[in-house]
Amino acid sequence: NYPYLSVETSVSPETVAVNGTIDTTIRLRGDGWALQPDPIDVVLVIDRSGSMRYTDVSPSRLGAAQSAALTFIDQMSSVRDRVGLVSFSSSTTRDDDLTCSFETVKSDINSLSPNGATQLRRAIYEAILMEQEQGRAEAVKAVVVLTDGDWNYDGSPIGHGKGYPANSSWAYTFSGSSLEPDHYRYYDGLGGTLKWKYTWGGNYLYCTDGEWTNQNMSRFADANGVKLYTITFAYNPSTTVRDTMRVLANATGGFYEHATDGTQLTDIYRRIAGELKVEAGVNTTMDVCFENVEVNGTPKNGADVFDYVYAEDYSTRICSYRTYPNGTTVDMFPEYTRSDAQNWTGENPVLHFDVGTVRLNQTWETTFRLKVLADGNINVFGSGSTIIFNDGTDTLDLPDLFITAIPDLNNTGVETGSLDIANLRCTGSGPYLDFLPLAWDLTYTGADEVTEDIYCQNDGVSWIYAASKTPEMAGGTTITENYLLDVRHLPPGTYTVRVRVTAPDAPVDQETLAVVDRVGPSENSVYIRIQ
Repeated sequence: NYPYLSVETSVSPETVAVNGTIDTTIRLRGDGWALQPDPIDVVLVIDRSGSMRYTDVSPSRLGAAQSAALTFIDQMSSVRDRVGLVSFSSSTTRDDDLTCSFETVKSDINSLSPNGATQLRRAIYEAILMEQEQGRAEAVKAVVVLTDGDWNYDGSPIGHGKGYPANSSWAYTFSGSSLEPDHYRYYDGLGGTLKWKYTWGGNYLYCTDGEWTNQNMSRFADANGVKLYTITFAYNPSTTVRDTMRVLANATGGFYEHATDGTQLTDIYRRIAGELKVEAGVNTTMDVCFENVEVNGTPKNGADVFDYVYAEDYSTRICSYRTYPNGTTVDMFPEYTRSDAQNWTGENPVLHFDVGTVRLNQTWETTFRLKVLADGNINVFGSGSTIIFNDGTDTLDLPDLFITAIPDLNNTGVETGSLDIANLRCTGSGPYLDFLPLAWDLTYTGADEVTEDIYCQNDGVSWIYAASKTPEMAGGTTITENYLLDVRHLPPGTYTVRVRVTAPDAPVDQETLAVVDRVGPSENSVYIRIQ
């Protein structure tokens, strides 16, 4: 482990014929001992309206919310992080400014008492304003919003639709010289005005233009670098409420969830705490240089030792994934390939990678294919192959990685192998409610150990690692492999399966299969998706 990143390299095969190809993999992991999260400034916004006293959730809605909020605070570091508290009913109060005195915030959370209406928009505004006024430039800024009901005071959080005005002043608007008694301008105290139209015969007014301004709390938050995480709780929220809470979160980089009980609520708070912690990272670039490649200890121009080979859907392959404590692996972005042929010049070729931010528990990986032009003991990475991170303040060199290139393998008694996976298929008929039966044909001509890795996905983005196999087979043979993929824990849907085969003395191969029939247990089952 290096101070902030750990780096792993591998090459396949390690022994190759001249004019043969090697696949080189570089893997960066955000698991160095000193890679710590950025400081966090987070404001908890908690509903204390009258409905929060309901006992449909044990011990009550407010009691469950208080317990979950305390659990969230326990995930923070009082040395590095700060927590603020805003609560609301018919009015909004700033109970605690951003502070590292967590016990004070906990005490104030436990002191909340349910009563009154739901002034959600004002509460979100006050929390964002607290971040604007007190948030640290270097900190991750977030507001976590919890409510159990539709807002019924001070209008929609996105500045649109019906709202009952609170603590406002009103004035007629004019068109020419004639008064329009059905139109009003609402001075709401949030830094601007909203245009509302009175609904005759009712108590509500309708806002027509606020969503395009900072009266829309998603816009106000985004303008101040604040992420909104929104939670509805206990009741069954309307489509309008769900859509609004989702807009608030998605527009600012957070997420929206609905919790039906205290356990789910606590889990959501824990998930938010984890998301905030992994916002730390390093702005990383990597240059793999082939200026001075050592062959038998003597530096040579890399263009005389290697040639870049583009292989469609394989090289240069780039992917990134995060591994959670429960073993679940989720892609950070879809795997893709690119051609670096244009970067392979005749003089001092360099492969450049803009890695970006490597977060805690994240792995960034690339594999590229090279044709070997020279014989001897070769150190793949030339001098100057460097990883630069932490905005250029830290660097590390790629470690030595050696191969042996031989002019004629057949005359030396050393052999290099080949791997070929073909005919990946389902061997049963769907729907596959418990297990998905798979089979494939594998041909291997080498003399080492083969590893088969099985993955699946149902969203076109996130490959889920399922299992690994190590078949027993003699070089030069073809075997049929069978595997039962356990799908009982997966959300129901249609899936794509991938099998990737590797061996130390052969290039990697893989095959992908789209499963048309539905996979997974009953569609009536309820799941929470963990990103």
